[in-house]
Amino acid sequence: MVNTRERLGMTNGSSVPARDSDPETSWEAALSINVPHLESIVYKAVHGAGAKGLIAEDICRITGLAIQTCTPRVRPLLNKKLLIDTGYTRPAQDSNRSQRIVIAAPFLEAWQADHPE
Repeated sequence: MVNTRERLGMTNGSSVPARDSDPETSWEAALSINVPHLESIVYKAVHGAGAKGLIAEDICRITGLAIQTCTPRVRPLLNKKLLIDTGYTRPAQDSNRSQRIVIAAPFLEAWQADHPE
C-alpha cells in the first residue's frame, strides 16, 4: 500500500483536514475533498473544539484570522457538509451579538446527545 502522506509530503500543519494519527483511508478521503487553505484553517479550529462547537469570534481568536476572513469560509464548509449549523447561537464576548454555533460533522452525534430536543 502506498503511503499517501509520504507520497504527497504531508506533515502536521498541512492544509489537509486529517491528523497524522488518522488511518490511511482518512487521509485519502481528506485529500479527495478540495478544501482551500483558509477553509482548512477554519475547519481545523472547529474540529479541534469537538462537540462544544464554536462561534465566529472563537474561530477568529483560535486561528488569528480577521472576522472578515474567517466568516466567509464557514458557508462553503457548511455546503460541503464538513461543518454543521447546530441551530443554536450564543453571544460573542466582544460585540454581544448572537452568533451561530457550528460543529465539525464528526461531532454531530455527541452534540445531539448534549442538546436533546
